[in-house]
Amino acid sequence: MAIAARRDIHKWLSLLLCSNLVYATDIGQLQLLDLGGAPISNAVVEYDAEPLIPQLSVSSDYIMDQKDYQFTPRLLVVPVGALVRFPNSDESRHHVYSFSEPRPFEIQLYAGNQADPVDFTQAGLVALGCNIHDKMSAHIYVTSAPIAQVTNERGLVTMPDIKADSGSQLQIWHPLLNIPLVYSVDELDISSDGQVTLTLPIALPIEAEQKTGSSLRDRLKSYKRDGD
Repeated sequence: MAIAARRDIHKWLSLLLCSNLVYATDIGQLQLLDLGGAPISNAVVEYDAEPLIPQLSVSSDYIMDQKDYQFTPRLLVVPVGALVRFPNSDESRHHVYSFSEPRPFEIQLYAGNQADPVDFTQAGLVALGCNIHDKMSAHIYVTSAPIAQVTNERGLVTMPDIKADSGSQLQIWHPLLNIPLVYSVDELDISSDGQVTLTLPIALPIEAEQKTGSSLRDRLKSYKRDGD
């Protein structure tokens, strides 16, 4: 009985060890920084490892809204075969279009929820614009990767648990990159707690709005001091 019990324990430990090797994720969180150390938001991180829980589904409800004369979100990731709705939450009508090869389309002047959803059946980058409001722009990133996420304002994405990941790769896209960057997971510097930081070869511009706003605030402060 003792020998049989030891065999059962050994078998159980072996199965547990194999399970951890197959299902443990090597990357828990990834952060992207520019050359100056600033976090890079709105970058797409694709991971070709298979997640334990599906991340993207063609049956999900994908929305590219229009609020305050801007597309919301500015970057939307969808799987191949997804349908995207384009509600208009502004009082003014919009005329959404794209000339991008993966999915050229046009939704002429409309308001509210009048527009039919648009299907995206080919992987690639789709640039959006409004034929009425030139400052409106956004991207839809259509992917066949099992994992694809967008970095937040801190340049972070949290990776889901994955299956065996031998030879897996990360692909990163950002509007300032000429071509997407590809990294082999085996070559990354991954900390013991699964943290990875990557510095991309780009320098984020200082937003013109921030410059304008700062200059305006300075002028208002100056005006107030002169008036005292």
